[in-house]
Parts: sequence; C-alpha cells; structure tokens
Amino acid sequence: MKDKIVIMLIMMSEIFFTSCDRTLTTSPEEVLPKNYKLLVNSLPAGAKIYLDGKNTGHITPDTVEWLEARNYKLTLKLPLFKDTNVVISVNKGQLTQVFLDYTRNPNMRGTLYCDTDPRRAEIFFGDSSTGKFTPISIQNLYPGNYNVIFKKEGYLDGKVSVNVESNKIRYANAKLKDTLVWINITEESHNFPTNYLNHVAIESGYIKWVSTPSHGVIRFDDREYTVYNNSNSSLPTNTVYFIGVDDQHNKWMCTDAGLIKFDNSNWTVYNTSNSGIPGDHVISISFDTDGSKWIGTASKGIAKFDDVSWTVFNPSNSGLTSVNIKTVAVDPAGVKWIGTGDAGLFRFDNVYWRVFNKSNTALPGDPPLGGMQNNNVETITFDLSGILWVGMGEEGDQLGGTASYRGFGYFIDFNVNPSYSVHYITVDDENNKWFGNTYGGISKYNGLGLNNHDGTWTHYTTLNTGIGNDRVLSIAIDAQGAKWMATYGGGLVKYKGN
Repeated sequence: MKDKIVIMLIMMSEIFFTSCDRTLTTSPEEVLPKNYKLLVNSLPAGAKIYLDGKNTGHITPDTVEWLEARNYKLTLKLPLFKDTNVVISVNKGQLTQVFLDYTRNPNMRGTLYCDTDPRRAEIFFGDSSTGKFTPISIQNLYPGNYNVIFKKEGYLDGKVSVNVESNKIRYANAKLKDTLVWINITEESHNFPTNYLNHVAIESGYIKWVSTPSHGVIRFDDREYTVYNNSNSSLPTNTVYFIGVDDQHNKWMCTDAGLIKFDNSNWTVYNTSNSGIPGDHVISISFDTDGSKWIGTASKGIAKFDDVSWTVFNPSNSGLTSVNIKTVAVDPAGVKWIGTGDAGLFRFDNVYWRVFNKSNTALPGDPPLGGMQNNNVETITFDLSGILWVGMGEEGDQLGGTASYRGFGYFIDFNVNPSYSVHYITVDDENNKWFGNTYGGISKYNGLGLNNHDGTWTHYTTLNTGIGNDRVLSIAIDAQGAKWMATYGGGLVKYKGN
C-alpha cells in the first residue's frame, strides 16, 4: 500500500510541474532612457532654463540631463532682461554646451529718462558722475538696478532707485529741496572772475549772461562759467554795460566800443566806423515787436536798427530834448519809452513824441500830488497789468525813487519806498515788482501801483538777509523763479525766496 501512495505522489508532481512549464511567460528586455546632457551658462548667471517651452527647474549655470539627441528650443528667462530664444542640437555621446552673453547683445539695453525740479541737476549713478544734466534721456543702459543721485548747488541731493529693463523706458524724477535761500557767487567763494558787475540777463531760462565794467562778459550755467574778453574773443573791450538776448538767442552787448552781437559762434561789431550807429558809447538796447533793435547811447541819442539800415533820433530831428539815453523799453503795443539822464521820460509811438518829467507829471493841486521825483530815469518796465514803472536815480541834490504811470500824464510817486535811488526794476510771474537799489539792496512790492499804499513793501539788505552787497544794479528772474542780482562789489547773488 505504501508503494502505491508514493507512485501516486510522483505522478501528481509530474502533472503539476508539466502544467507550470506550459503557462510561464517572460517580459521584453527594458530599454534604458537616453541620458544626453546639456550644459547651459549665461552672463549674468541666474537665468531660468526652459526647453520647448517647459521649465526644466534649472538655473544657469547648470546641466540638464536625460535628454534625447535632437533639436530643442532653448529659452532663458532672466529678470529685467528680454527673454532669449535659441534652437540648439543635443548630440549623441557628448556633452552639449551653450553660453549666452547678455552683455554683448545691444537689444538687451534699456533707457532711463531723468528729470528734476528744478532742472540742470547733475546725474550720478552711485558715486560716479554721468557728466549729464537733467532733463535728459540716457540710452543704451545695461539692465539692472540703478541708484540715481541728482546734485545741484544749493539743494539737497535727490536719490531715486530705478530698475532699468531691456527695450523699455524707465523714469527717475526728483523734486530737490532747497538748502540755501541766498547764494553769493563771488571771487572768494566760487572763484568768480570779478565781484563788480553791471547787468545780468537770462537765456533759455537758466543761462546767465553777466556784463562787467572791466572783465568783459561772463556766461554762467549754474556750474561753470566762461569769460569772454578782448584777449580771448572778438569782443573789442572789457567794459560792457548791458546785455539783451533776442528771440533767436543772439546776445547784444552794449559797450564803450560799440554794439556787439554774439550768436554763440560769431562776433559782429557795430561801431561808428563801420555802421550807422551814432555813437560808440552804447548804454542800452530793447527789441521792437517787429524785431528791430532800439539802441540808446550815452551822448548821441537813440538809434533804430532793423539788421539792414540805421535810423537815428536826436534833438535835431525828433521830439527828444536830450542825447543822454539811460534806458529804452518797448511795450506790447510797440510804443517806445526812452529814459534819459537829464530830461525825463519820452514816449514815441512811431509818429508822435511826448515827454514826462518832474515838472509835468504831478496831479495839480496845492501842493501838487505825485509825479516823477526827478529827470534821471535809470530803468523802465511794464508789469503784468500793463502798468509802466519808472525808476530814478539821484540827480544832483534831488533824490530819486520810483513812480507808476496811471495814464493822462499822471504818475504816482513812491518817494520813500523802495529807496532814494532805484537802478533797476523787474516783474515776476505773480506781478510782484522787484527793485534793485543803488545803495539799499533789493525791494519787493506786491501792490498794483494804484496808489502809494495799495500793497506791501519788503526790503532785503545786508542787515536782515544773506545778500552779500546792498548795491544792486540789475535783477533777472530765471525759469524757476529765482532772482539773480548783479551787484557792484558783491558778485552775483541768487535769491530763491519769493
């Protein structure tokens, strides 16, 4: 019996193993993934690496693995830079390398527009000056963060942090804060050529042209000055009384050697030997509505010059009774107003002449009211209301001052304010009148001139302000509203207040 059992187990085992052999299966041989590599580097580093539009998760410099041997669209994304796309071929059996240099691609550059209030501030990137001044558009800049610093004399530095991006315009703007209200530009403080000045005129809102009694003409742009005299230019003399700037930016200089025109390149001299000007001692100039020039001389009357011909007016052929011309102005209607040193003020409307002086401008009464203080007219201007203002210096023992014209031959006098000798008057954008006094600094009047107490006077002298000298011969107002004063002995003075 035992033998039978053994035989049966053997047979069953044979059946079992035979069945297993028939049902056994095998998997195909596994294909390993390709492991071709791509090394990507860039300057600067830190760009995200994309292949066929998909983020690989790698940042330059880095190696992307497990690639097939084929072409890929490689994209690098770097902050502030324009995305860069390039087709690369990953090859079998070797490491493929790609290097992209952003610094050599001009298309990666950006633009920074810089501006300040006030303008003409020097632009620095960090501690390094760009040599440029606001407002300006600085192009071809490498993308990145720029710490922009604006520097202007008399103001706190303005600081702006700006990111420059590829193919974009970014803006760096700053409003600068005043640090000084009064600035005295002198030989001692700024190495200015001289402290003795006659007149200041402003071109393009910020360029100062300063005439001097012995040093020619000084051009000052808030940072640098250029001197023009008879040794380095065609200016025939170093004595310049007055400068007028016309609409074409020509500078007309009144000198003791004639009238000089300077167009920034060429000098033209008009004197008694080569032109129809009546005298070489030229004191003042004004520009007519038609572009003609009206030129006052110290002892030969006044002349009109239309760039071609000359017309001379003197006591022998006009209503003038004096040849001693101190100043000339043209009002918006084209009427000429001529101030003399000894005969008062003349009005000429191109046909008729009329004279205003100490004896005929007071309101009749007992005693007469108002009127011009004397006949020595130093300066003439018109305010924003169209009112004529006249400044008078001393005439012998007669004190001067200022007066406003209210029509019908009547002048309102200000015989105490601003001073007893007024050399220059100008008007600001708010219709304030500013007076340059021969001895008393400057004065401001905010009235209309309807009477001698319809406004408030403010006086600025060496006793109560930072002005360096009380003898002010000229005042000009720049585009920012700052007052520039030519003083006789105290150099060029800037006042930023109002």
